[in-house]
Amino acid sequence: MLITVIGDFHDRARARVRADGVLSEVFALNTGVKQGSVLSPTIFNIFLGAIVHAARQASLGVPLEFSMSDSLLSEKTQNHPFLSYTIADILYADDMKLLARAADALNVMLQILNRITATFGQQISPEKSKVMVISSSSFDKPKIILNGCELEVVYNFKYLGSIEESNGDITEELARRRQAMGLAFHSFAHVLLDHRIRISTRFKIYNATVVPNALYGSQVWPATNKELANLEVIQTRHLRWMLKLDKYTSASVVIETAHQVDSSKLIVPLECKVIQKSSTQILWAYPAETEGSLC
Repeated sequence: MLITVIGDFHDRARARVRADGVLSEVFALNTGVKQGSVLSPTIFNIFLGAIVHAARQASLGVPLEFSMSDSLLSEKTQNHPFLSYTIADILYADDMKLLARAADALNVMLQILNRITATFGQQISPEKSKVMVISSSSFDKPKIILNGCELEVVYNFKYLGSIEESNGDITEELARRRQAMGLAFHSFAHVLLDHRIRISTRFKIYNATVVPNALYGSQVWPATNKELANLEVIQTRHLRWMLKLDKYTSASVVIETAHQVDSSKLIVPLECKVIQKSSTQILWAYPAETEGSLC
Protein backbone atom coordinates (compact mmCIF):
# COMPACT_ATOMS: atom_id res chain seq x y z
CA MET A 1 0.00 0.00 0.00
CA LEU A 2 2.77 2.45 0.95
CA ILE A 3 4.74 1.69 -2.22
CA THR A 4 1.60 2.30 -4.27
CA VAL A 5 1.06 5.67 -2.61
CA ILE A 6 4.68 6.70 -3.23
CA GLY A 7 4.41 5.57 -6.83
CA ASP A 8 1.20 7.54 -7.38
CA PHE A 9 2.91 10.57 -5.82
CA HIS A 10 5.53 10.50 -8.60
CA ASP A 11 3.54 9.15 -11.55
CA ARG A 12 2.27 11.69 -14.06
CA ALA A 13 3.95 14.51 -12.14
CA ARG A 14 4.10 17.88 -13.86
CA ALA A 15 5.93 21.13 -13.14
CA ARG A 16 6.40 24.73 -14.17
CA VAL A 17 9.50 26.91 -13.88
CA ARG A 18 9.42 30.54 -12.74
CA ALA A 19 12.03 32.79 -14.35
CA ASP A 20 12.05 36.58 -13.83
CA GLY A 21 8.54 36.33 -12.43
CA VAL A 22 7.20 34.53 -15.50
CA LEU A 23 5.92 30.93 -15.34
CA SER A 24 6.83 28.48 -18.09
CA GLU A 25 4.45 26.09 -19.77
CA VAL A 26 3.60 22.91 -17.88
CA PHE A 27 5.91 19.99 -18.65
CA ALA A 28 6.02 16.36 -17.51
CA LEU A 29 8.52 15.05 -14.95
CA ASN A 30 9.38 11.64 -16.34
CA THR A 31 12.60 10.94 -14.39
CA GLY A 32 14.14 11.64 -11.00
CA VAL A 33 12.57 12.48 -7.66
CA LYS A 34 10.83 15.64 -6.54
CA GLN A 35 13.12 18.45 -5.42
CA GLY A 36 12.53 19.43 -1.79
CA SER A 37 10.46 16.37 -0.94
CA VAL A 38 11.36 14.74 2.39
CA LEU A 39 10.90 11.37 0.70
CA SER A 40 13.41 12.04 -2.08
CA PRO A 41 16.69 11.32 -0.20
CA THR A 42 15.36 8.02 1.13
CA ILE A 43 14.02 6.92 -2.25
CA PHE A 44 17.30 7.86 -3.93
CA ASN A 45 19.37 5.96 -1.33
CA ILE A 46 17.25 2.84 -1.78
CA PHE A 47 17.62 3.09 -5.56
CA LEU A 48 21.39 3.66 -5.50
CA GLY A 49 21.81 1.00 -2.82
CA ALA A 50 20.23 -1.59 -5.12
CA ILE A 51 22.68 -0.67 -7.90
CA VAL A 52 25.71 -0.84 -5.60
CA HIS A 53 24.57 -4.11 -4.02
CA ALA A 54 24.37 -5.73 -7.44
CA ALA A 55 27.74 -4.34 -8.50
CA ARG A 56 29.47 -5.58 -5.33
CA GLN A 57 28.73 -9.18 -6.24
CA ALA A 58 31.97 -9.18 -8.26
CA SER A 59 33.89 -9.27 -4.94
CA LEU A 60 36.59 -6.92 -6.21
CA GLY A 61 38.18 -3.96 -4.42
CA VAL A 62 41.08 -3.09 -2.13
CA PRO A 63 41.59 -5.42 0.86
CA LEU A 64 42.41 -3.63 4.10
CA GLU A 65 43.72 -5.01 7.33
CA PHE A 66 42.61 -3.07 10.39
CA SER A 67 42.93 -3.09 14.13
CA MET A 68 40.77 -1.65 16.89
CA SER A 69 43.93 -0.90 18.86
CA ASP A 70 44.58 2.75 19.76
CA SER A 71 48.13 2.61 18.38
CA LEU A 72 49.10 2.88 14.74
CA LEU A 73 52.32 1.01 15.52
CA SER A 74 50.63 -1.98 17.12
CA GLU A 75 51.65 -5.34 15.70
CA LYS A 76 49.63 -8.43 15.05
CA THR A 77 49.43 -10.27 18.36
CA GLN A 78 46.99 -12.52 20.11
CA ASN A 79 45.73 -9.53 22.09
CA HIS A 80 45.59 -7.22 19.04
CA PRO A 81 44.66 -9.32 15.99
CA PHE A 82 44.19 -7.63 12.65
CA LEU A 83 40.91 -8.07 10.79
CA SER A 84 40.42 -7.90 7.04
CA TYR A 85 37.79 -6.19 4.91
CA THR A 86 37.61 -5.43 1.20
CA ILE A 87 36.44 -1.94 0.16
CA ALA A 88 35.16 -1.73 -3.40
CA ASP A 89 33.50 1.68 -3.39
CA ILE A 90 32.99 4.90 -1.45
CA LEU A 91 29.67 6.69 -1.81
CA TYR A 92 28.41 10.20 -1.14
CA ALA A 93 25.03 11.22 -2.60
CA ASP A 94 25.34 10.50 -6.33
CA ASP A 95 29.16 10.52 -6.31
CA MET A 96 30.95 7.19 -6.30
CA LYS A 97 34.57 6.08 -6.02
CA LEU A 98 35.62 2.66 -7.25
CA LEU A 99 38.73 1.22 -5.59
CA ALA A 100 40.96 -1.42 -7.18
CA ARG A 101 44.49 -2.73 -6.81
CA ALA A 102 45.21 -2.81 -10.55
CA ALA A 103 43.98 -1.33 -13.81
CA ASP A 104 42.57 -4.65 -15.07
CA ALA A 105 40.45 -5.05 -11.93
CA LEU A 106 39.21 -1.45 -12.18
CA ASN A 107 38.20 -1.99 -15.80
CA VAL A 108 36.23 -5.08 -14.81
CA MET A 109 34.52 -3.23 -11.94
CA LEU A 110 33.66 -0.27 -14.16
CA GLN A 111 32.16 -2.45 -16.89
CA ILE A 112 30.06 -4.36 -14.35
CA LEU A 113 28.81 -1.14 -12.77
CA ASN A 114 28.11 0.39 -16.18
CA ARG A 115 26.06 -2.63 -17.24
CA ILE A 116 24.06 -2.68 -14.01
CA THR A 117 23.34 1.07 -14.02
CA ALA A 118 22.05 0.74 -17.58
CA THR A 119 19.54 -1.92 -16.47
CA PHE A 120 18.29 0.63 -13.91
CA GLY A 121 17.88 3.27 -16.61
CA GLN A 122 20.99 5.23 -15.57
CA GLN A 123 24.32 6.00 -17.19
CA ILE A 124 27.84 6.90 -16.07
CA SER A 125 29.33 10.05 -17.61
CA PRO A 126 32.82 9.43 -19.10
CA GLU A 127 33.45 13.20 -19.15
CA LYS A 128 32.92 13.52 -15.39
CA SER A 129 34.79 10.31 -14.48
CA LYS A 130 38.47 10.48 -13.59
CA VAL A 131 41.18 7.97 -12.70
CA MET A 132 43.80 8.55 -10.02
CA VAL A 133 46.56 6.17 -8.99
CA ILE A 134 47.42 6.24 -5.28
CA SER A 135 51.13 5.51 -5.05
CA SER A 136 54.24 6.94 -3.41
CA SER A 137 56.40 5.95 -6.41
CA SER A 138 56.27 6.62 -10.14
CA PHE A 139 53.80 4.65 -12.24
CA ASP A 140 52.62 4.12 -15.79
CA LYS A 141 49.30 5.71 -16.65
CA PRO A 142 46.56 3.08 -16.61
CA LYS A 143 44.17 2.77 -19.56
CA ILE A 144 40.60 2.71 -18.25
CA ILE A 145 37.80 2.53 -20.82
CA LEU A 146 34.14 3.48 -20.38
CA ASN A 147 31.68 3.25 -23.29
CA GLY A 148 34.56 3.39 -25.75
CA CYS A 149 36.09 6.48 -24.13
CA GLU A 150 39.45 6.44 -22.35
CA LEU A 151 39.07 8.13 -18.95
CA GLU A 152 41.39 10.99 -18.00
CA VAL A 153 44.15 10.15 -15.50
CA VAL A 154 44.67 12.93 -12.95
CA TYR A 155 47.22 13.53 -10.20
CA ASN A 156 44.90 15.48 -7.94
CA PHE A 157 41.15 15.67 -7.57
CA LYS A 158 38.73 17.79 -5.58
CA TYR A 159 36.33 15.56 -3.67
CA LEU A 160 33.84 16.76 -1.06
CA GLY A 161 35.63 20.08 -0.78
CA SER A 162 39.15 18.67 -0.29
CA ILE A 163 42.05 18.23 -2.69
CA GLU A 164 43.33 14.65 -2.90
CA GLU A 165 46.83 14.05 -4.28
CA SER A 166 47.95 10.81 -5.92
CA ASN A 167 51.09 10.71 -3.74
CA GLY A 168 49.23 11.49 -0.51
CA ASP A 169 50.70 15.00 -0.24
CA ILE A 170 48.47 17.64 1.40
CA THR A 171 50.42 20.81 0.52
CA GLU A 172 47.76 22.08 -1.89
CA GLU A 173 44.95 21.19 0.50
CA LEU A 174 46.62 23.11 3.35
CA ALA A 175 47.01 26.11 1.04
CA ARG A 176 43.27 25.96 0.40
CA ARG A 177 42.60 25.72 4.15
CA ARG A 178 44.71 28.84 4.78
CA GLN A 179 42.87 30.71 2.03
CA ALA A 180 39.51 29.61 3.44
CA MET A 181 40.53 30.85 6.90
CA GLY A 182 41.38 34.25 5.45
CA LEU A 183 38.10 34.53 3.58
CA ALA A 184 36.08 33.50 6.63
CA PHE A 185 37.90 36.01 8.84
CA HIS A 186 37.34 38.78 6.30
CA SER A 187 33.61 37.96 6.19
CA PHE A 188 33.29 38.37 9.96
CA ALA A 189 35.97 41.02 10.50
CA HIS A 190 33.36 43.65 11.36
CA VAL A 191 32.51 41.56 14.42
CA LEU A 192 35.84 39.91 15.24
CA LEU A 193 37.69 43.23 15.27
CA ASP A 194 34.98 45.18 17.07
CA HIS A 195 36.54 45.77 20.52
CA ARG A 196 33.23 46.92 21.93
CA ILE A 197 32.25 43.23 21.91
CA ARG A 198 33.56 41.05 24.74
CA ILE A 199 36.67 39.13 23.71
CA SER A 200 35.19 35.83 24.88
CA THR A 201 32.25 36.36 22.53
CA ARG A 202 34.56 37.17 19.65
CA PHE A 203 36.64 34.06 20.41
CA LYS A 204 33.47 31.94 20.28
CA ILE A 205 32.57 33.45 16.90
CA TYR A 206 36.13 32.85 15.66
CA ASN A 207 35.98 29.19 16.73
CA ALA A 208 32.60 28.79 15.04
CA THR A 209 33.40 30.52 11.74
CA VAL A 210 37.15 30.51 11.03
CA VAL A 211 38.58 27.44 12.78
CA PRO A 212 36.27 24.94 10.98
CA ASN A 213 37.70 26.17 7.69
CA ALA A 214 41.17 25.29 8.96
CA LEU A 215 40.30 21.83 10.25
CA TYR A 216 37.98 20.57 7.52
CA GLY A 217 39.04 17.00 6.71
CA SER A 218 41.94 17.08 9.20
CA GLN A 219 41.02 13.65 10.65
CA VAL A 220 42.76 12.01 7.69
CA TRP A 221 45.68 14.40 7.19
CA PRO A 222 49.16 12.85 7.22
CA ALA A 223 50.34 16.28 8.37
CA THR A 224 53.81 17.03 9.70
CA ASN A 225 54.63 19.59 12.39
CA LYS A 226 56.02 21.90 9.71
CA GLU A 227 52.81 21.81 7.69
CA LEU A 228 50.66 22.42 10.77
CA ALA A 229 52.93 25.32 11.72
CA ASN A 230 52.16 26.96 8.36
CA LEU A 231 48.47 26.67 9.21
CA GLU A 232 49.07 28.05 12.70
CA VAL A 233 50.62 31.20 11.23
CA ILE A 234 47.20 32.29 9.94
CA GLN A 235 45.47 31.83 13.30
CA THR A 236 48.29 33.68 15.08
CA ARG A 237 47.94 36.61 12.69
CA HIS A 238 44.18 36.76 13.28
CA LEU A 239 44.60 36.65 17.06
CA ARG A 240 47.15 39.47 16.97
CA TRP A 241 44.59 41.63 15.21
CA MET A 242 41.84 40.67 17.63
CA LEU A 243 44.05 41.28 20.68
CA LYS A 244 45.77 44.41 19.28
CA LEU A 245 49.22 42.85 19.60
CA ASP A 246 52.37 43.78 17.73
CA LYS A 247 52.97 41.80 14.53
CA TYR A 248 56.25 40.51 15.98
CA THR A 249 54.55 38.90 18.99
CA SER A 250 55.35 35.18 19.01
CA ALA A 251 52.67 32.53 18.66
CA SER A 252 53.21 31.26 22.22
CA VAL A 253 52.81 34.77 23.66
CA VAL A 254 49.68 35.29 21.57
CA ILE A 255 48.09 32.11 22.98
CA GLU A 256 49.18 33.05 26.51
CA THR A 257 47.65 36.50 26.12
CA ALA A 258 44.41 34.99 24.81
CA HIS A 259 44.22 32.81 27.93
CA GLN A 260 44.87 35.80 30.17
CA VAL A 261 42.01 37.84 28.75
CA ASP A 262 39.65 34.86 28.55
CA SER A 263 39.83 32.38 31.41
CA SER A 264 37.74 29.82 29.54
CA LYS A 265 40.74 29.25 27.22
CA LEU A 266 38.67 28.95 24.08
CA ILE A 267 41.70 29.57 21.89
CA VAL A 268 44.25 26.76 21.56
CA PRO A 269 46.89 26.02 18.90
CA LEU A 270 45.39 24.41 15.80
CA GLU A 271 47.88 21.56 16.14
CA CYS A 272 46.20 20.54 19.40
CA LYS A 273 42.79 20.48 17.72
CA VAL A 274 44.08 18.40 14.79
CA ILE A 275 45.58 15.86 17.21
CA GLN A 276 42.41 15.85 19.30
CA LYS A 277 40.21 15.21 16.25
CA SER A 278 42.54 12.52 14.91
CA SER A 279 42.68 10.72 18.26
CA THR A 280 38.95 10.00 18.00
CA GLN A 281 39.68 7.65 15.11
CA ILE A 282 40.27 4.28 16.81
CA LEU A 283 40.33 2.34 13.57
CA TRP A 284 43.72 2.02 11.90
CA ALA A 285 43.67 0.54 8.39
CA TYR A 286 46.48 -0.66 6.15
CA PRO A 287 46.38 -1.78 2.50
CA ALA A 288 47.01 -5.51 2.54
CA GLU A 289 50.19 -6.24 0.59
CA THR A 290 49.72 -3.65 -2.14
CA GLU A 291 51.89 -0.77 -3.33
CA GLY A 292 49.27 1.24 -5.15
CA SER A 293 45.56 1.55 -5.70
CA LEU A 294 43.38 3.09 -8.36
CA CYS A 295 40.17 5.01 -7.92
